[in-house]
Amino acid sequence: MKLSYKQITDFEDFFSIKDQWNDLVKSTQIDHAFLRHEWFENWIKYLKPKGRLVIHTAWDIDKLVAIAPLQIVRETRKKIPLRLLSFMSSSVTPRNSFIIDASIDPRPFYEHIFSTPGWEIAELKSIEAESPTTKGLLNYLEDKKKFVIEDGLQSPYEIFESDWDTHLKNQSKNYKNDFRKCFNRLKKTDNYKIFCIDTFDVFEQYYDSLIRVSGHSWKAKEGTDLKSSTQLQDFYKNFTQVASKDGLFLVYVLIINSDIVAFNYYLRHNNDLVAIRSDYNEEFSYFMPGTILHLKCLQDNMDAGKRWEYDLTGNVSAYKLKFVKNIRKHLNITVAGTHLLSKLLVSIKDRIVKRNISKLAGK
Repeated sequence: MKLSYKQITDFEDFFSIKDQWNDLVKSTQIDHAFLRHEWFENWIKYLKPKGRLVIHTAWDIDKLVAIAPLQIVRETRKKIPLRLLSFMSSSVTPRNSFIIDASIDPRPFYEHIFSTPGWEIAELKSIEAESPTTKGLLNYLEDKKKFVIEDGLQSPYEIFESDWDTHLKNQSKNYKNDFRKCFNRLKKTDNYKIFCIDTFDVFEQYYDSLIRVSGHSWKAKEGTDLKSSTQLQDFYKNFTQVASKDGLFLVYVLIINSDIVAFNYYLRHNNDLVAIRSDYNEEFSYFMPGTILHLKCLQDNMDAGKRWEYDLTGNVSAYKLKFVKNIRKHLNITVAGTHLLSKLLVSIKDRIVKRNISKLAGK
């Protein structure tokens, strides 16, 4: 199969392949909402990336068969200014990946990407370690490039197949106690309501209240709350609007005594949920609002009687491991370009990584 390649560097060209982009995503093993065209479109529009687009695409005649959603960012490493090739991602992105049709040999596509000039070092972060796409990338790099692998995100997740009653019966005493405790506390209030939003009209109706909740969360101290960032507000609102057509989101909301006090925002793909934001008003922490919403979400989806995955993204924490038991390992891969300086910097990084591994092994 002889492929042709096109590099997309402006928004108009990017927008023109929306349907073909989404058709390719749907055909791959990594069909998730955060790889859809709508996600990147709103990321570009509202989060204002500091880099420039260098989206590589591969075509079998007029069929799109591979996408590398990349950008070039100018940053410094070891006080040296560099052009870094990286994924189009930021703090809202749960993980990254190339998007490649399983029917093609990916090696020529990777060769095209890494031989295209304009960058010194590639930093490819938060790639799922066990993904077939990642394994194909590593097979290419081992033969062709100087590169370094580091551990990235270690994200908690679990695949569920049982109903809620069976699941609860098999949980630990602490888990059952938490379940009883938080709902018993709720029952002491005058009234409460837990509901799920899956349409944009309802989301828009409550959105200002969700922003206020975020402004009263612990994230406000770090400036990562929605109230502190109009860019984040615009991103979530507009992505939700375009994603609602295909049912790509869910939001669980907790109301106590007429006040919205907590919400969890999920990306949805088929039967899988990826939690990308969870905020609650700290004034209501006694009611364990985050725990309540996770448990309610688990219960609702188990009662639907389908096999599904609950992905809590980010890194491992004791809190997240209360709800799920497995760990999805991610990798950060640094690749040297053709310049001698880039190869030297990656060699230095390789020595540092190996030395750190040796120290940990010594412990």
